[in-house]
Amino acid sequence: MKTFTSITAMALLAVVTQGCGEKAAQPARAVPTAALKAPAPTGDCAASEIKLTFDGRDGEYTGMSHDGTLMVLRNTSARTCRVPKRPQLTFTDAAGKPVAVQVNVPRGMHPGPVLVPVTLGPGTTAQSTLRWVVGPVYDKNTCADTARASITLPGGQASANLHMHVCGQTGSPLEFEEEWLQLSSEANTQG
Repeated sequence: MKTFTSITAMALLAVVTQGCGEKAAQPARAVPTAALKAPAPTGDCAASEIKLTFDGRDGEYTGMSHDGTLMVLRNTSARTCRVPKRPQLTFTDAAGKPVAVQVNVPRGMHPGPVLVPVTLGPGTTAQSTLRWVVGPVYDKNTCADTARASITLPGGQASANLHMHVCGQTGSPLEFEEEWLQLSSEANTQG
């Protein structure tokens, strides 16, 4: 058994030292401590750092009894920050009173998937498409008009004009569809 152990140890030593040659071993180089530091965590965007706009794209989303718009969030700050992948929108009418319109969450999505926030570098944008019913397509219709939409972020709300005529079944909530925010290379927005 002693011979087997000696042979195994010698074979291991040969494998470890193979390729060492006559050069002296190089001392290990120190890694600068700056390279070992973790990147600074990215915080949530404050309302004052985000410009919210809506762009109907010249009627691109308008169809039979439906309408829509592109929602664009632009980071106007000099720092990188995060926004929710599906911002919670609230709506008001021309008098500033709340309009009860809610996002249509597909069945089986309660409470829903974990949505990783979208990270926005300085000057970058994220966009999402919103769609809703505008025509009397139900047996009994209820409709409402909005003038502004807002998203709540730390420190307040980012708001913009959004004139939307939305209809739904009487007795049911008025709803709209909202895609998840995606980073955009360029958004054709109008403030």
